[in-house]
Amino acid sequence: MSKASELYLYEWPEPFAWVNTSTPFPLALARGRVTLIWFWNAHCVHSRQELSELKLLETRFTDGLVIVGVHEPRYQADTNAARVLKHVNRLHIRFPVLLDPQMHLARQLAITAWPSAVLLDVEGRVVGIYPGAGRRGELESKIDALLEEAAGRDARSFEPMPQARQPEPNSPLSFPVGIAFAEQYLYLSDSARNRVLELTYEGRIHRCFGSGNAGLFDGRLSESGFNGPTGLALGRDQLFIADTGNHALRRVRLTTGEVDTVAGTGRLSTGFLENGLARATALASPLGLAYHQDRVYIAMAGLHQIWLYDLATLSLQVIAGNGREEPVDGFSEFASFGQPTGLSAGRDALFIADAGTNGVRTLRFVDGAVGTAIDGQAFQEGDADGPVSAARLAGPRALAADPARGVVWISDTINNKLKIYSPGKSEVKTLKLNYQLAEPSGIAVRGNELWIVNTNAHELLRLDLKTGKLARIAIT
Repeated sequence: MSKASELYLYEWPEPFAWVNTSTPFPLALARGRVTLIWFWNAHCVHSRQELSELKLLETRFTDGLVIVGVHEPRYQADTNAARVLKHVNRLHIRFPVLLDPQMHLARQLAITAWPSAVLLDVEGRVVGIYPGAGRRGELESKIDALLEEAAGRDARSFEPMPQARQPEPNSPLSFPVGIAFAEQYLYLSDSARNRVLELTYEGRIHRCFGSGNAGLFDGRLSESGFNGPTGLALGRDQLFIADTGNHALRRVRLTTGEVDTVAGTGRLSTGFLENGLARATALASPLGLAYHQDRVYIAMAGLHQIWLYDLATLSLQVIAGNGREEPVDGFSEFASFGQPTGLSAGRDALFIADAGTNGVRTLRFVDGAVGTAIDGQAFQEGDADGPVSAARLAGPRALAADPARGVVWISDTINNKLKIYSPGKSEVKTLKLNYQLAEPSGIAVRGNELWIVNTNAHELLRLDLKTGKLARIAIT
């Protein structure tokens, strides 16, 4: 503390650990530059949305701004630097990130929301705290003013800071997520490489959609551009793609390989929209997709809602969720979700992985009623089998309804497990595997095979449900 009400930050609190740099980054190195301390959590969709804004600031102020991420824990797994590094690399973060497992710094600065930005001037004085997303304009103006003032009194350093980077090992895949099946081929969203692959069932790449560079542009095969594609759904010789980073719904016409945009403007929606034309409607971080009777259901994670794209009318409709982040059952706008991420269509209902509330929800096709299959609450992770009243999950990301067996397969992502939900028996149990999973975020059933997208290990697995044999698919 200094001068009555002024707060200076001279060094990081203890204990902490650096995630993506082996060389500690003392705050003294930032003197002469404006420092933006970004409090975030990788499982928070609004943190991921704000990251694109930070990257624009980083690009503009290359010689005057230092960004340091402070990753705050939502789950116990978030205190593990190796697991957080996976999220840092998947999001292509190049500024240093530290862990503050006890949230000492957040408490010191009275940070209560993710994301939040704290600005320090060139001497390390706290000059502003900006909670929530969508603050880039304010931050940009303040940074401009601080740098101009510092330059005027010859207190500014113009030397750019080095990037922090501990990259993933080379692999044919990079954080794959979504999976879908056709008769001859399977489709896999290779999210960190901004592309979708068409593979044979032996793992040979047949076609690639997306150039590999992040962007929103239509075209044929690799002449198109995606930004962090995730969920996939197949219907009528069309592959639908949740283009999460572009806030768009994309489509591949499989007969020609043409990619186009069917919904979204490329901009992040800031409100809860009425029904409207799909191409003129802004989306917010679509993650999961499911196809059912010429309709594409969309898990609109950024708005905590379920949307529907109608192939007949080419229109969008909000069918469930009022935007409040909580697990509340009911009809249409009387229901609430918490960051829905994965969808799977059963015979009578849509199953929804409600990752933010650590539960599984249902939406009946006949009347749109939203119910709870497996209960959960935000910030209350768990790992328990048994009757649904006692079963607990942690950040489930994907589901696969399996009517032939009368079960729903669940990627219990934060627990690094697969679980089996039996609606008939109202129970949940863990699938025993003699294999280490690493935040599996995609799952699908094809006949007697369970396909597992082992996201943080950059691999695709196939489990024979009759023999129990597990195989790692070599991508070639």
